[in-house]
Amino acid sequence: MRPRVFVLGLGGTSISLLKPWAESGWLPNLDYLFRRGISGPLVSPVPPRPTPEWAAILTGRNPGHTGVFDQVRKGPVSYFPDRTALSSLATEGVWSLMNRFHRRTVLVNVPVSGESPEMTRTIGSHRVSMNDRNGFSIFEKALTRTGLISQRALDGHSAGTEVVRSARTIPFLEKMTQDTILQGRILGSIMETGAVDFVGVNFEGPDRILPWFWEEAASLGINGPKTLVEEALLIFFKVLDDAVGKLFWKLGPEDLVIVTSPHSFGPIRKFLSLNHFLASRGLLSFRSGKRGESHFSRLASPLFRAMGIRREPVKRVLRGMGIDSWLERFAPPFSSEIGLFDWGRTRAFSIARNGIHLNIRGLEPSGVVNPGKEARVLGDEIIQALQGLTDPDTGAAVIHDVCWRDHLYDGPRLGDIPHLVVNGWDPSYALADFDHVRDRSGIFSGNADRSGSHRKEGFFLMAGPGLPKGVCSETPLSIFDITPTILKNFNEELPVDLDGRAFPEEYGLSGAFRGESVQWAGPG
Repeated sequence: MRPRVFVLGLGGTSISLLKPWAESGWLPNLDYLFRRGISGPLVSPVPPRPTPEWAAILTGRNPGHTGVFDQVRKGPVSYFPDRTALSSLATEGVWSLMNRFHRRTVLVNVPVSGESPEMTRTIGSHRVSMNDRNGFSIFEKALTRTGLISQRALDGHSAGTEVVRSARTIPFLEKMTQDTILQGRILGSIMETGAVDFVGVNFEGPDRILPWFWEEAASLGINGPKTLVEEALLIFFKVLDDAVGKLFWKLGPEDLVIVTSPHSFGPIRKFLSLNHFLASRGLLSFRSGKRGESHFSRLASPLFRAMGIRREPVKRVLRGMGIDSWLERFAPPFSSEIGLFDWGRTRAFSIARNGIHLNIRGLEPSGVVNPGKEARVLGDEIIQALQGLTDPDTGAAVIHDVCWRDHLYDGPRLGDIPHLVVNGWDPSYALADFDHVRDRSGIFSGNADRSGSHRKEGFFLMAGPGLPKGVCSETPLSIFDITPTILKNFNEELPVDLDGRAFPEEYGLSGAFRGESVQWAGPG
């Protein structure tokens, strides 16, 4: 049997959260992996968000090569952000390499999934992409045979699941649990297809739950739940563990399993808005539009998005008609946040949560900052001001590391990411996303009923042939090491420009992983 690789993303979780539950018997499948493999810290120099993390996992390269810095990316000569897709990655990754090597590849819920309608389906709320049409047909038949997934779900509907409007509720936890049950069934059906070489699965439930329920999850001791919320959380994580366990009964002795969580969560104090910081220094200006226009913006933008109208195709059509400037001028219907900015009086702005763009003359539609010395002086002033920013309630500094992008990354797509990168900050201050622009409350605002914020600390868990068993390593694995590790397991030649390397040689692992065979039997 030829080797296979499975990468399971549990973004938002941590060893300190999962391992006590695993050892207590609550999560037997993850406990099985902890005992069968090696675990340790995972370091990631990309922003702690699923999209740039998966771009790094799939390519082994930094944002300067991929052009991916957040879940949205600002296009060239435009202020409009667009969601990142696999097709927008500016460098060759696992997906294209697997095509070249004629290996069947599946991605489930990966934030940079492709757009091919022949090989992509939305099943419930989960997006499944495969690079082999015949294999996808086998997968759909396997999924339907379970009797649990209707043809309606295969057509892209949520199979009757109601939308939960408030995140901090037990119904929201129940919906996330139902979504994870479906994701486990999808993974089980993929395993039934047989000839699958690489599978990447992003379990997004933890990343959606922990911002709201981190405090309850952290207090959920091994003695069991004490409240209804803790009970609902425990059920969710047991379902997640069961979904991971769908792998074990079909694994062979050559198979490699990699569990990753490039970021985690911790307690939140406040939100910090980079845009409001820039506005406080006179570097960003808001439009003084009419009240009706503001209301129209807030209604129209979600409506267009719900209809699936993407900005990039609209921009291409208008550009072909020679009226693309219309979209820049009348922004609110397509982006209620972008439309609030007065671009002609804005020198710097933030679209990605960890980054700041300078409004460069000649590069942006309404650029006002001259390139070269003026831009450099402005950037240095912003860096100094950010590193001197303090919370007025505590007097404590909240940001300790801001870099020019070329000091942190390199590559041909460096110009696609923000000029300035907030690389280190007090993680109890959550960096506000673009939607906070509409809230004019100031630089610091309340935690919006959330109890968790992103941390850059992550972990990996790897089990397969030739790897140590039951080892907790202090040597960190880089997120860029995952791609070369995958390719090495397939005995494929590594691209020369990867930022990472195959799994660390400290463990005597050189060449392909062909050491002691692993007998996968599942927990029990």
